Amino acid sequence: MNKDFFVEDSKGLIPSLSTVLLQEMTKFNRLLDVLRTSLDNLNDSILGLMTMSQELDAMYSSLLNNQVKIKQNDILGTYCFVIGTKAVVR
Repeated sequence: MNKDFFVEDSKGLIPSLSTVLLQEMTKFNRLLDVLRTSLDNLNDSILGLMTMSQELDAMYSSLLNNQVKIKQNDILGTYCFVIGTKAVVR
C-alpha cells in the first residue's frame, strides 16, 4: 500500500478517499475471515471431524451448484461473487 494515501493534513486527518479505502479494506478482511472460518468448518464436517449443521449442509449444496450464499449481510454488505460463469449478488 502506498503510504502517500495516508498522509495526514494540518488538522491530523487523512483524505476522505483514504478513509473509505480503509473502511472497505476492513470490511473485505472481515469477509475473508468469515469465508475462511466457514470453509474450515465445512472441510472438518466433510472429513467427519465435526457434525454438519444445516447451515453447513446448505453451504455444501450451494458450492456443488456453483452458487455462493452468504448470510452475514451485516458484516459484508453487498458483494458480487463469480464462480465459473455465474454471478451471485447478495
